[in-house]
Amino acid sequence: MKKKTKKFYLITLFIVVIFVKLGFAQKLKLLFFHRPPYYIYDKNGVRGIILKRAIYVLKQAKVEFELELSTPNRIMESFKRGHQNICSPGWFKTKERTRWAKFSVPIYQNKPIVLLTGKWNQRLIKFHSLSQIFRLRSYTWGRIKNFSYGEVIDRYQQQFKPRTINIDGDQLNLIHMLKYKRFSYMLISPEEIDFLIASAGYDKKNFVIIHLKDVKKGNKRYLMFSKDVSDRLIKKINEFILKIQ
Repeated sequence: MKKKTKKFYLITLFIVVIFVKLGFAQKLKLLFFHRPPYYIYDKNGVRGIILKRAIYVLKQAKVEFELELSTPNRIMESFKRGHQNICSPGWFKTKERTRWAKFSVPIYQNKPIVLLTGKWNQRLIKFHSLSQIFRLRSYTWGRIKNFSYGEVIDRYQQQFKPRTINIDGDQLNLIHMLKYKRFSYMLISPEEIDFLIASAGYDKKNFVIIHLKDVKKGNKRYLMFSKDVSDRLIKKINEFILKIQ
């Protein structure tokens, strides 16, 4: 290779690399799904406790982004496949997910997860320990497939292996299945209960909330980034998250 040609090739390669990196830095694709009250997409627009906060932080950090409505499973697959320059708000940080994603500092912390069942389930109502309920083979937990319920509950699940029905749907599917007694209970953050029961068209008085004495802390939620998003950009975003806490 001639000297001039080699020099031209190296300069061109350098420019392409810089252009690509700048392109990634300039625009994020913010993937979210409809799950009130955290993320809401309807005729009134885009909003929700966590989504609104994430949008505000990105705007304050002067990060260009575009919103894309998706589903939890599709979002997860996008990260696992290594799709570039994507971000999604409100996910739990787990050891598995850190293999294919980066995380911000916590952007939100839930109230402690509670157990939701029906008034018809009188025997279950007397229990207030999740580790004890998980040991009982006469009750079945309805849960969303591939979802993490936080470090404590995920650990209890591995340890006690409760009877479980996994579904590919969402929280609305779960509340309908609970009402029709397809399983005994579901686990849910208190912030979601009123929205969920109202959306399903049920009466809250027909359900019972059990506060769990061995699930005392709410789960922290994070912005999840694809691996190619720079640490420098995440650090900048973190600074604005910390300012609003």
